[in-house]
Amino acid sequence: MRGWVFVTLAVYATVFAAVGVRNHLHDLVASGPDAYLYAPHPFREFFVALAVIDAVIVVLIVLRRPVAPILAAAVVAVDLTGNWISDWQYYHDNLGWLAANKGGLIQLTAFAVFVFATAIPLRRALQRRAAQRR
Repeated sequence: MRGWVFVTLAVYATVFAAVGVRNHLHDLVASGPDAYLYAPHPFREFFVALAVIDAVIVVLIVLRRPVAPILAAAVVAVDLTGNWISDWQYYHDNLGWLAANKGGLIQLTAFAVFVFATAIPLRRALQRRAAQRR
């Protein structure tokens, strides 16, 4: 496996596990199913489901499944959209809130750019690897 593939998979797995699964489980344990009442439907339900969806993505990444980067990009796209829409109430009149990064939007946006830029090349690399193993 090429070095960039290993590093990219490691970044995906680390962020989805250490940030995604951990944060969503923490929110659910701390606040129960009402953890995301600030978010509009259907993002509220999506954020709750991310505790499981992010874990599934981690498993697919660890197993090096070619679908993993595409699924990761789709999940990140919805997650990013949901967070920007949900947090709009905080920063639309107060860019200081965004600059202070109280919602983690800067990191999430940076990770999304990384995933969007690497998903297709990573999928191709994983497909080649899977074809070689057959």
